[in-house]
Amino acid sequence: MGANFQGYVVPGSQNAEFKRVSEWFDRLVDQQQMEHGYDSYSGEFCAKRYGLRQIHGEWTEETAEEHCVDHNEKRGATFAYQLDDGRWWIGGWCPE
Repeated sequence: MGANFQGYVVPGSQNAEFKRVSEWFDRLVDQQQMEHGYDSYSGEFCAKRYGLRQIHGEWTEETAEEHCVDHNEKRGATFAYQLDDGRWWIGGWCPE
């Protein structure tokens, strides 16, 4: 079994609280489960099933992605980073 890396800026997340980003993520997972079924190896966030974990620090899109690529595990939570400009970036290795 492999893993597919997914990562991007959450739309409309400028200066949002983590709780709001987490709720958005839950809706994304629900949508992906409807699209892909409940396949635990879809290569999408819905395959992770471990929720969202906030990673504290000072981040740009590039540094968040680099950190996530190096530290996220496919059998763990999706990481959420609040970027220096207030937007949120989420990412992780998703089982496929």
